[in-house]
Amino acid sequence: MLTGLVTVALLSFVGAWNNFFLPLIVLSDDHLFPLTLGLNVWNTVSHASGGGKPVYNLIALGSFLSVVPLLMAFILLGRYWRRGLTAGATTG
Repeated sequence: MLTGLVTVALLSFVGAWNNFFLPLIVLSDDHLFPLTLGLNVWNTVSHASGGGKPVYNLIALGSFLSVVPLLMAFILLGRYWRRGLTAGATTG
């Protein structure tokens, strides 16, 4: 049962972490945006304000930082996930 709960927890965490449209619709203050939506707004604002170019190295760093918690969750909970995947593969 633990492997099923870990799988559901990982999928719900990834879904909540990568949520884009709900915060875009619900939140009106830019300071409350999650990291993924903030990166998009930061990229579009730099294009709209005076023809400035976006700072790609900072956007790439922010994208990397937004992936780190997902990687840590999969690394920490991966052993339970793999155990559940291999449990049904054996016979007997």
